[in-house]
Amino acid sequence: MPLKLSLQSNGPGRGLLLVQGQSQPVESVNLALRRNDGQYLGRDGAWQPTAFWHPQFGVQPGSEGMQIELGAALMDPIVALHGQPLLLTLRLDDHEDSGVPRIRGALIGSDAAPLTKTVLVKRPQPPVAEEQQATPPTEQQKPPQQVPAKATPPAPRSRWVLLGAVLVLSLIGGGLGTAWSLGWLDAWIALLPGGAAQEQSTRFSPAPDSALTGRAFATELLAGSPSAERLLSAAEARLQAGDCDAALILYARAVDTDATLGVQVARRYDPASFTAGGCIDQPNEDIALGYLRTAAEAGVPAAMQRVGELLIERADSGPVYDEGRMWLQRARAAESETR
Repeated sequence: MPLKLSLQSNGPGRGLLLVQGQSQPVESVNLALRRNDGQYLGRDGAWQPTAFWHPQFGVQPGSEGMQIELGAALMDPIVALHGQPLLLTLRLDDHEDSGVPRIRGALIGSDAAPLTKTVLVKRPQPPVAEEQQATPPTEQQKPPQQVPAKATPPAPRSRWVLLGAVLVLSLIGGGLGTAWSLGWLDAWIALLPGGAAQEQSTRFSPAPDSALTGRAFATELLAGSPSAERLLSAAEARLQAGDCDAALILYARAVDTDATLGVQVARRYDPASFTAGGCIDQPNEDIALGYLRTAAEAGVPAAMQRVGELLIERADSGPVYDEGRMWLQRARAAESETR
């Protein structure tokens, strides 16, 4: 049965892999990591054409399933992929299953600087001279009382002050209108507190003629927190341009942002809809199934239908077949509700 996996950061260079539904005790745990191009992660972080098994010893049960603590030898290469799809094969004793781990949050490499506590040191204050006790003045020391002079009434406010304020406001209003007509107002708003963040999140994107490619392009685009639709559109454009690294990263991030987009991304890997000649060298049913599961769990009927079909094709009976039937039943129920 395909594994339901999720991966999250557990500190710089460390991760926590959750194998959902796995609660049986095991004696040995090994895993292999494969990229979309068929390369496997080797011993020293290098990618190689043959499978390599990484033994894991930090295994413990959890409320949702088995938890496996991953070290920097695995996390750093995963972080370097910047969200590209990754097929993980898990060998529990003598049984093997595969799945595409879903990334939860941001992963942190071992080269990230640890957070340091800021300690506030109180500077010693200079010694304060002892106050001399004041003695009340004697009769001879008391100064003669002076009769206060009559306060002069304040001069009436001049009407010129009011007229000046009106003139200033008129100049400001005229300046804003001119700035708006010339297109300067957006730049001024971006400089205001909160304005830059809003401008960046709503309109930020690399220029169409940007020379950036690959991870640099994806990193600059992701810095503006774009919408899932914007990520998917950018991934399609990068795919057409032959920028495979950026396209695969943006596809994965689009699904992380909106799980319902998993159907569209899965078509790139599904053997039934795979198109040769693009950035994806060959169809990968496991990766397609991972994206389809994500969309199916988000309530997409088409994803439920395809997950059921793939699982039933893999087995004639047993838990895989039963799960496939379950997804097909959910798909029919969801379609009947929409009618």
